[in-house]
Parts: sequence; structure tokens; C-alpha cells
Amino acid sequence: MFHSSLPNKALPNIINFVDSQCALKFSKLYTPNNILGKGPDGLVCSYEHNTSRAVIAPKVPRAPRNANDDTTASILKEIWNLSQLGQHKHIIGMLTYSDYHISSGPVIFLELCNLGDPVSHRNNWSQHVLVHNCLKPANILVTIPDGYSMKDGIPNEPIFKIVDSARLVPFPTPDGNALERWRGAYEFDPSPKERETPIQTSGDIYSLGVTTQWFALDVDPVQTREAFRSCQKARALNHPGRLDDNAWNSFWRKLRIAVYRSLNASRTELKGKFDLSYAGRGYEPYSTPPNIWYQTLWNVDEVKRITSRTLVEHLVPYNDSSISTAKEMERAEECLERARKIREQLRAKKAVRLVTLHAKVVPKAPSYEGTIGVSL
Repeated sequence: MFHSSLPNKALPNIINFVDSQCALKFSKLYTPNNILGKGPDGLVCSYEHNTSRAVIAPKVPRAPRNANDDTTASILKEIWNLSQLGQHKHIIGMLTYSDYHISSGPVIFLELCNLGDPVSHRNNWSQHVLVHNCLKPANILVTIPDGYSMKDGIPNEPIFKIVDSARLVPFPTPDGNALERWRGAYEFDPSPKERETPIQTSGDIYSLGVTTQWFALDVDPVQTREAFRSCQKARALNHPGRLDDNAWNSFWRKLRIAVYRSLNASRTELKGKFDLSYAGRGYEPYSTPPNIWYQTLWNVDEVKRITSRTLVEHLVPYNDSSISTAKEMERAEECLERARKIREQLRAKKAVRLVTLHAKVVPKAPSYEGTIGVSL
């Protein structure tokens, strides 16, 4: 049973994962495979059931069990948050949990997202609006749809799941609670001004825009080192050396803000207008409509920034319609291609028939047998 300070009435109604709450039985029934991910709070590994071959992903604190340990408290808070969220196809599912798992302390048994790392979602399964507070590519995993076979290759339409709910906070802040500040990764956070003000749902939207850029362009979404150094020099402020990786990855990291880069720009435009010297391998500009939606995620005014409700009510149906249209066009092109091949086959057969018919009507050619070596 769960013996933390959480009230009994808040315990989640979840799947009873057989024997997972008994550490000794678990160690006999499951074999560890590999580490799936590490974060400041926890460590996630995959375990395979010895008979059914089912694979799950337990998450444990990174530090040893200690009543006052921050990582242990973070895991307990994530259990609470996941229990409040319940089950949703776009959020990593908690199968069950254990208060004490050998020497690791509390553990969350998570479903496995079998396609790993590499989006948008709506919290309509909860009476509260919730802010993820750390939306970034590493916290979005990909899995195959139900009933899909990997024998058919990587699916064109996989299921994306948001993970790491340890920093999840309700909005607006409940009465009596301390105001929360942004605590995500600097590279995918809103502007420094927004980080210092009470947390808003608009921060997740901004992070979604930054994450979209990372996915589309395959680049760091922040200012380039050259651009950052130029800005600092223009303001007569200090700046790190261009090749000083230690400095860039420590103090200066939080000062390099994410910058908007168009997704329908050419490589030349990205370099000349959007502080980007290169784009990912195979980059092709996107069309204008998705770029217009993408722009709305980057509005610097958090009050005017597009909301998740608008995205769900308008962008999601638009994308669904676009995908359906693309599928129909692909099927039409396949039909046209089959028709082209059939026409070619018919033309080839007709040519063979004409040649055969022509051979039947041509007079018999004279024989030259016996003429070899004869002097005329």
C-alpha cells in the first residue's frame, strides 16, 4: 500500500499490476533490460516479464531513499499528479506504484512507449487546468497504435505521449498555495520575463512552439552563439568565449532565449533572416498554412498567445482533415500509377500483336543457303 502523506481518498483507481508492489516477487518475475532515461529527479529502466514478455518502465528516485530527499519527494508528487490526471492516450500511463521498492524508495510503474523519443493535447479529463511546466522533446515519447504490427515498419501516424509529470501544477494557483514559477529546461522555456512571473498556461504553448521548431528544423531552438555574443557586445555586456563550452552550458545557458524561425523559409532565408546557419538533413520548407499556426504559438504577449482550447477546436480538426486529404491524394496517385502501368502493358501487348501480324503478311524472304564461299 501507499503510505505517504497523501490522503486515502486521493489514491488512484488504476490497473492492479500483479505482484509489482512486492519487491521480492518483482525481482523474481521481471528481468531488467536497459536504462530508458535519466533526469534530475528519477531514473527509468525497462523490465521484461519472464513468461509473458510484457515490458514495463519503472521510475525510481535517483538518490537513495531519505525522508527529506528532494528526488524522493518529486517521485511522490508525480504519483499524486498522475493519480489526479487519470488515464489518457496522450499522457504516459501509470500502471501502479509502490511506496517502498527495495532500497530505491517509491517507484512508479509506467507503460512502455516502445518507439522512444524522437503534439498537442488538451486536459479535458480533469476538472482543473494543468500546466506541464517542462514541455520539451525529451518529454514526448512515441508508441505504436493499438493493433499495429512493427512488421509493417515505422507507423506514419504513431501515438505521442507526454511524460514527466513531476513539475505539473494547477492553474490558477489554488488558494493558500505558494505561487509557482517556471521550472522547465531553459532552451524550451518562455522568455526570462515569463519565467519570473506566476506560472501561466501560455507557457506550455510557447514551449510547444519551441519544441515544434526543434522537430521541424532539427536544430537548437535558441540564439546561436554568434548572435548572442553580438547582442551582448552591442549592450556593452559580458559574454563567453565562442568555444568555451563549459561557460555556455552553465551560467550563460539560461540567458540564450529561444528564437522564432519560420518553417516555410528556404535555407537561404533561414540563414539571412532567422539566425540559422544550417537546417537539418533533408530539410524542405513547409507550406504556409501550418507555418501560420506555428507562428501563433510564439506570440511574445502571453495574454494574446493562442490557447490550447483554440488549438483543439480548430487546429486539430484542420490537421485531421489535411491528413485525410493527403491519404486520399496518395491513394489517387497510386491508382494513377497502376493505370499508367496497365496502359504501358497494353501498348506493349499491342505492339507485339502488330509485329506478329506484320510477320505473317510479309512475303517469304529468299534463302541464301549454299552461297557462302561461292565466287561470283
